[in-house]
Amino acid sequence: MPLRILYKQTASGGAGPGHDDEVAASPSGCAVVSPPQSSSEPWPRRRPVVIFLHPTGGHMNELRSRQEDYARAGYLTAAVDSRYHGERAHPALPGPAARAVYEEALVKAWRDGVERPFLLDNVWDQLLLVDYLLTRPDVDAARIGVAGFSLGGMHAWLLGAADTRIAAVAAVSGVQGFGWAVRNNSFHDRVASIPKVFAAACADMQRCAVDAGVVHAVWCRIAPGLVDLFDGSASLPLLAPRPLLVASGEKDGRCPLPGMLEACARARAAYVQHAAERIACERARARTEAARQLLLELSDGVVDAALAAKARRQLFADCAELVWEAVDTAADQGWDAMRVQRECGELLDEVVAAAVEKGRAPLAERLAARETELQACEETSGWKAEDGGMAARHPCIQPQDRPVPDVETNGPDVSSTQGQAVGGNGEEAPGQNELQRDAKVAAEAAANEAAVQCALDELEAAVRKDVRQQRDEAEAAASERMVVMIEAGVGHTETPRMQRAVREFMDMHLLGYKHGFSEAVRNAIMTL
Repeated sequence: MPLRILYKQTASGGAGPGHDDEVAASPSGCAVVSPPQSSSEPWPRRRPVVIFLHPTGGHMNELRSRQEDYARAGYLTAAVDSRYHGERAHPALPGPAARAVYEEALVKAWRDGVERPFLLDNVWDQLLLVDYLLTRPDVDAARIGVAGFSLGGMHAWLLGAADTRIAAVAAVSGVQGFGWAVRNNSFHDRVASIPKVFAAACADMQRCAVDAGVVHAVWCRIAPGLVDLFDGSASLPLLAPRPLLVASGEKDGRCPLPGMLEACARARAAYVQHAAERIACERARARTEAARQLLLELSDGVVDAALAAKARRQLFADCAELVWEAVDTAADQGWDAMRVQRECGELLDEVVAAAVEKGRAPLAERLAARETELQACEETSGWKAEDGGMAARHPCIQPQDRPVPDVETNGPDVSSTQGQAVGGNGEEAPGQNELQRDAKVAAEAAANEAAVQCALDELEAAVRKDVRQQRDEAEAAASERMVVMIEAGVGHTETPRMQRAVREFMDMHLLGYKHGFSEAVRNAIMTL
């Protein structure tokens, strides 16, 4: 049964009989508690919202004191009855009688498949609640959080996965692996929480006892997709990169720890990936700005040794990400130096061309002069400039200029006359000049290749260090966004420390507080 357009709203100072006001265009089975409005504050003041969701057999009125506590801190809060709970039970009965109504609804859903009162229909209703909240002028649409325990914790995680308007999710004893539990026969406590529907399924399927096949059939019937498409491992990662708090008891049989951790591990990987992409984008913007500043510095035509070395380091930094991607694809084959040279060379060609276009005439002239020298080397030795990689083509990335070989000789080398072979008439032996030039070119080529290899080694070390640093930063950022809290020795219950963790979590991500978690909460936080 969908939410109706009637509703009771309560101000935080007016809880109790005689203080409820009916508000048009608001859903029933739901209560909103607003903070006290100061006469000095402008109205409406947009406030953060926390939606509270109750456990199986509970109802929204149980959450009233928590709503009022949050409201006094500046939140606008909402609580909603799940289907066949509280005011939405048929008939509206308290306690065990209302729970029996809910269980009969599950049996009916198993047998006729019309409704989905377990999870799915309730998440739909909660989506409608968010629609309603966004019509209020006192709601900040960018700061809507949801928190729940047990059934409410399941609703919280699925609502966050289904609706990106939810900015923060705190699921207490709710996140689990339904498929994991079926595969590992760890479903007995969950079956015991709603036994009637499983007993009916066992009888209808003519089984002697509730086994994994019965449990799988029930989930597929009353909540299609729960063991695969909507399971924790599949849907929890959809919350990234929004803040997520998962709290559970170490001995919670309804949410077995291994299944919960499997889902959290999948989600953690998504949070790390989002953080890594954000960090990479930020660094790319920073490198682009640094390269732009470098071009401005070089545009005045001053190219001294220090500035050339700076250019070399900067250009390497600019292409580090590209180089790492190329090398990563060949990780199984080790470090591919030639591929690195090719990738770096292509990028550096583009950078230098862009610099020339921006008016770096002195550098353009120097580059042209060096190309002429290299061509002369090619003509005399057959050695190709491109074989030397980027260092041969781009003088600005070498610590020192390479010695320029003599293209022509004007006579004998007087510095090496000792031991020089001469003919009988006192002239040089034939081919002596060619041998000297070949030896000089070979020495220069070897020196150049050594410089290239040194540059590549430096680049490899820098890239690996940068990747490690980015990974560490991504892990730290993911830890701030996704928090997993395990209460040692605790079963399926919501402890005061869990409640405190939820409050501190919402304060940090919806109110912007920077205090972090208290020591008591930090002691229970798990590192994935």
